[in-house]
This record gives sequence, structure tokens and C-alpha cells, in this order.
Amino acid sequence: NVYAPAERWPLHAEFAVFVSARFHAVSDLVAAIALPNKPPKDVAEMATLLSSQNRWIQGEEPLLSRTTRSYRISSLPDMDKAVVHLQAQLRERMLPALDGCRTIEDFDRALNPPPGMSSFFNGYQGGKENIVAAYLAGNPNLEALCQRYDPRVGGGRPDPGVQGCIDYVRSHPLAEKRGGEAQ
Repeated sequence: NVYAPAERWPLHAEFAVFVSARFHAVSDLVAAIALPNKPPKDVAEMATLLSSQNRWIQGEEPLLSRTTRSYRISSLPDMDKAVVHLQAQLRERMLPALDGCRTIEDFDRALNPPPGMSSFFNGYQGGKENIVAAYLAGNPNLEALCQRYDPRVGGGRPDPGVQGCIDYVRSHPLAEKRGGEAQ
């Protein structure tokens, strides 16, 4: 018998919260450049900012995995403890960070923090959102970001979407910095 009796299994459930936010101008332009053949309804929910729980959760809650920072529960009382901890973390850390993301400049700062600073957020793999947010916000470091994310520089894995975003922002200079509220 390869199965151990149920009372000896380390039965548990794991969960983590994944946070996303959308700034329509950024995500819509990324979709138009990188996914031009996708119907609008298929890209309408694409996030601009993403954050996995391991980027923002704090504390030494015994129910948190040390490696993944996900909650590991094996009883209803564990679930109650995890929810109390999670609510506090959301209230104290994540909600203020999300509240700080209202304008294109805020989204740019969250995706492209200044040197020495960190952010709870990132875009999808490749840097498309980072590049487009910097472009729309008039970030003076746009060209450095393009160099950083360009898979053609440094032999990265080819990514037509990233390359398309870089080529777009380089060939369509903005006359003036645009801003606005997140929607």
C-alpha cells in the first residue's frame, strides 16, 4: 500500500492573494501593440499592475510558508487566524499602495521605481506595461527602460510584444506629458 493512513498525511490547504490593478490607457495601448489580433473583450480585463502576496506580506505569522509566503492551513481555527492576519496586511500595506496608484505618474512610479526604491508591483513578464507607463507618463528614463527590457539587447528571449512596445514608443514621441486618473 503506497498510501499512508489519512491521519498521518500532512493534510492542509494553501492560499495566497494576488492583487492587480488596471490603468486603461496603459493596458489598452499594450494590447493594441502586443496583441493586435485579440478581440477587445479578450483584453478588457488585462491588468497593468500585478503583485503576488510574497511581495507585500509581512510578519512571522506561523501559518505563512517561509518560502512562498502563502498561508498554509490545516483547520478552521487556522483559517480564522490567517484571515485576521491577511485583513491586517491588506489594510496596513496593500490598500495604501493601491490608493497611491491613481494617475499615470503613480502607475509609472509603481512599475518603474526610482533607483534604491522598491515597489510591491510589477507588470507582466517582459516589461511591456513598464515601458508604456513610462512613455505615457513622460518618464525621462524611458530610453534606459527600453534598453533594460529590450530582448534584442543582451540576447534575451525574443518577445515580439516587448519589441513592439519599444519600437512604438521610440517612433511615436509624445508632444507633451499626458496624465489622468486610473479607471
